[in-house]
This record gives sequence, structure tokens and C-alpha cells, in this order.
Amino acid sequence: MSDEPIDPFKSLASFLAYELRHSREDAGLSQDALAGDLFTTRASVSAYENETRRPGKDYVVSADKRLGTRHRLEIIRHHAHREHDSGWLKSYLRYEAGADSLKLYEAQVVHALLQTERYARALLSLAEDLSDLDGDVAERLSRQSILTRTDPPPPYVWLLLDEAVLLRRVGGAEVMREQLEHLLEMSQHPRVCIQVVPFLAGEYKGLNGPLALIGQEDRQVAYTEAHLGGRLLEDGKEVRRLGINYDRARAKALSDSDTRVLINRAMEALL
Repeated sequence: MSDEPIDPFKSLASFLAYELRHSREDAGLSQDALAGDLFTTRASVSAYENETRRPGKDYVVSADKRLGTRHRLEIIRHHAHREHDSGWLKSYLRYEAGADSLKLYEAQVVHALLQTERYARALLSLAEDLSDLDGDVAERLSRQSILTRTDPPPPYVWLLLDEAVLLRRVGGAEVMREQLEHLLEMSQHPRVCIQVVPFLAGEYKGLNGPLALIGQEDRQVAYTEAHLGGRLLEDGKEVRRLGINYDRARAKALSDSDTRVLINRAMEALL
């Protein structure tokens, strides 16, 4: 666990973690004592206070009652839950690394977990800060290690792509062909399913941008990405709604075998 102090000015989520810790300390309780009172574990209390995991509503409501903070923690969580996370990548990577299942949707580019080195480099070359492009590429590719880990086993991954992803020549024809070959190879992975929503499917409802549904142990969180940041959603109703939207879009997709046929056609067009 990290012992670094939380900066409450960084974001509302950081402010919540800061307040959870200091409210407990002001009440004269150890993490073990609070965990016992709230029927949870010390590890969970520590994770909430170190901002390595975000608490659910039930936890902060119970903490408010036990610590006498008069709904303050619940109010902070309410607003933190709705803010866009300026440190969205750090938050997302933390959840991705611990996932046992991932349902991913991309309409513009291949998801980072399945990008080749040259494809990733072409995309990252668009960033304003190119001072450590090699490091950025290496960091992105390092995320793919979760697909080959042995303990715990790799997550199950469902990747849903719009057909536009196959036709957008990121990095040029040669780079794109290599990327498509990699998709074909990864589609044979026992824990990876890749499906494409073809243009012939017409309009489909439910997904307005990149989406990740991240399964961890006994819960699921969602992550949506926007131009200026991402948003982590932990509310059960919102996550279920996004899950339904994902399933509706997936119902328009080709089967995994037909998807491979479409990928092969896209590769042939690059010859």
C-alpha cells in the first residue's frame, strides 16, 4: 500500500480519500478498529484512504455515521463520483491491471491492449509532449502483460470494434496491415474475443465513445473516455445501463469467425 500523503487539491476523489483518513484519525480510530465497526477489512479501509480504490456509497454513509461527520463524506463522494478525472489514465490503469474481465468498445482505433508497437507509436506521436515518446510507447505496451500473466490468470477480454477501426490507416498501409495481422492472431487467444460491428449493420444505439467495463472480483466498474479526461463509474445502476448498451451494440456485431473474414478483407485491401 502507498504511504504517500494524498493531495486534497488534486481532485474531488483525492479530497475524499484525504477526508476519509483524517476523519478517522480525528475520531481516534485505527484502520483495524474502523474496519471492524463497518464490517469490512483493514485492506479496504487502507485502499480507500490511499486512493487505490474508491469507496461505494454504503461505505461512506456508514463511515459518516460512525465518525460523526454529518453526511460530509457522502456529499464529497457524490460530487467526486460525477467529476471527470484529470488523472484518468492512472485511475484506469489501476483497475485494468487488477481486472478478471474486460468488455471494451472502440469506434476509432484499436484498444491499447491489442496495439502493435508501430501502431501505438503512430498514435502516441500525435501527443503535444513528445519528450519521451519511446518511454510512452514502452509503457503502453507493458499493459499487455496482463494477457500473458499466469498468477492470477489473464482476464477474459471482449473487444468490440466499429468497422471504421479496420479501415483507418494508422501509420500507413504497412503498419496497419501488421496491426490487422496482430488482431487475427489475438482473436485465437483462448481468453480474447474480437467482434466487429460492420457498416452494413447501420446505426446502432448505446455507445458514444470508448468504453471499458472492468470486472474485479465481485463487482464491475465502468470507464468512459472524453476529450478532456475520463470518468470512472461505480454506481450499480449506471454500470448496468452501460452494460446493457454494450450488449445492444454487440448484438449488431459479426460473430468472431465472420469478424476474422472481415479483417482478412481489410488486409487484402492494403496489398
